[in-house]
Amino acid sequence: MNKILNILLVEDNEADIIALKRSLKKEEIQFNLIEMSSAEKAIEFLKNSNDSLDLIVSDNGLPGMSGYDLCIELVLAGNKTPKILLTGYESTEIAIKALKIGVSDYIIKDNQGDYLKVLPLVFKDVVNAHQNKTEMEHAKTQLLSSQKRFQNLIENTSDLIQIMDLSGNIIFVNKTWKETLGYSEDDLLMVDIYDIIQQEKIEAYKETINTIFQGTTIDALTIETVLVKKNGDNIIVEGSINREHTDNSVPTVLSIFRDITQRKINEAALIEAKEKSEAAARFKSEFLANMSHDLRTPLNGIIGFTDILLQEKISPENRKYLEMIKSSGDMLLMLVNDILDFSKIEAGEMNILRNAEKLENILKDSVNTARMYMTQRVKNLEIKENYNTDINAHYLIDAFRIKQILNNLLSNAIKFTNNGYIEIGVSYLENNKLVFYVEDTGMGISLEGRKRIFSPYKQANELISINFGGTGLGLVISSKLTKLMDGEMGVISSNDESRHGTLFYFSIPAQQIDKNKVSNESTQIETNSNAKSFNVKSKNNKILVGEDNPVNQMLIKIMLEKIGFSVDIADNGVIACEKYFSSPEYRMIFMDMQMPVMDGIEATSKIREKEKNEHPQRSVPIIALTASVLKADRDKCFAAGCNNFLTKPINRAQLIEIVESYCQINNEN
Repeated sequence: MNKILNILLVEDNEADIIALKRSLKKEEIQFNLIEMSSAEKAIEFLKNSNDSLDLIVSDNGLPGMSGYDLCIELVLAGNKTPKILLTGYESTEIAIKALKIGVSDYIIKDNQGDYLKVLPLVFKDVVNAHQNKTEMEHAKTQLLSSQKRFQNLIENTSDLIQIMDLSGNIIFVNKTWKETLGYSEDDLLMVDIYDIIQQEKIEAYKETINTIFQGTTIDALTIETVLVKKNGDNIIVEGSINREHTDNSVPTVLSIFRDITQRKINEAALIEAKEKSEAAARFKSEFLANMSHDLRTPLNGIIGFTDILLQEKISPENRKYLEMIKSSGDMLLMLVNDILDFSKIEAGEMNILRNAEKLENILKDSVNTARMYMTQRVKNLEIKENYNTDINAHYLIDAFRIKQILNNLLSNAIKFTNNGYIEIGVSYLENNKLVFYVEDTGMGISLEGRKRIFSPYKQANELISINFGGTGLGLVISSKLTKLMDGEMGVISSNDESRHGTLFYFSIPAQQIDKNKVSNESTQIETNSNAKSFNVKSKNNKILVGEDNPVNQMLIKIMLEKIGFSVDIADNGVIACEKYFSSPEYRMIFMDMQMPVMDGIEATSKIREKEKNEHPQRSVPIIALTASVLKADRDKCFAAGCNNFLTKPINRAQLIEIVESYCQINNEN
């Protein structure tokens, strides 16, 4: 393909645009690229432009109108330019729908960028196919009007054209047919069409011919088949088969095919790349689940028993040591969470949960956390608060993830600031966006450092890791979380002699909610929360714990006994089921999801099945104990019949809250 291709590219990701250009240049494809960042701009351009386009390429995930909707609108408007839709794996169904409404092809964008290898080939194939289709339609029209024009066209087209009788005898083939398959005029006297069609495809081909001549339709039928070249090689072709409408009394069949072998190779490569990517994602998820369990299980013992000891009367010196152990355990847990959060985001397992939340609660928690962190660091910095909006208002946001980002920015500000102040602020813009910022008077970040800080495992410079520690993941996770919330994050900083300091900001879409719409629900939640209580002196105060790890067994047993419960331990799911089936008076069950012999998922399912069949009015609360951070694993817990879950390391306050919420129900009886 020597011509310069005029391509309209509708893509809002600058990195993908650059990668596409490099891929085309690498294959030495000459092109003129017209770039549009949204479907709306593309439509406006096409309305006002007289430029002749060879190809329209659109990403599906565009801001505003999607690439799929753009293709529909262009097809309905009569635009004949071939179109290619770029999709992610989650958009495969949309891509197939797009093919049905007239899109020429689609390309799946994988995370590894393998699609860029086949992208130029697909471009060539689609453009050639469009050109061939145009030529084929033109040839059909001219066949009815002029034998001479017909002869000229079929001899020069790139399609394979043949005419045969009902017995399969070849009456005519064009030059492209002979050149592609390698047969001469003399060879054609010795073979019929069924010597050239692949053995496995002959019956289907015959059925198509019979359909054409037995039916009443005069429309051509589309077929895909395999032809065998004279040298034994196979080529895959697709095209149309129709009765030839002539005055000849002998029925004949006209077939016009195009070679789609390369397209099939490209499709197979895309499927293989998709399967490899999915396999890699599965491996990553499995590794993430196992690593989460193996790291959190010992942390559960360290942090949990430290909490228990801190509740006892101990000497100030021992309390100091325990607090240091607790602080170290919390720091290690924070590191584990950072690594797992990053892996979850990369694996596409991170979900954003938006609820009606008050800004006041988020900001108060973040500032309190910052003060505690400042105390640990032994720093006497001023914390300023600058709120240019009503922080008592409710917004539809993910409070947990916003606090995660703010805590990271505040802890960094404290870490790198020795004198001066830290300032946290928020504003609500007219375009329904919340803008948060954290400013400090610390050491500042160089221009080169600002280019690095949002890259995984990178810090502003190597000395920071040596002097201050850290993995370099905090800002990366914060940036990615912001993007998951459809927002953006940035930094302004200076480290010259005249001024030091850094300001990090992030903005997210946030719809303000009418207080009256959330007041009833909020009041109900608060009332239920305040009413939680239980009487552990009741005769029925037994709790069953299914847990195989001895340290975790002892920890949760002590925690529950300290608030007055009697605890039975089961080392695996089989024993847990036996204990419950033989003594069903337990107030609730804590069930570890990963146990030998029978895991917690299966044990929970068996308990729920027995309750359903034998005691439909009874349903013991079952709380999953899991070290996994994956949403899929938590969904399995709920699907099996768990009422709730606790993530290891077990937090004593959360444990008590869950016990209260479920035991209070039984106490009312």
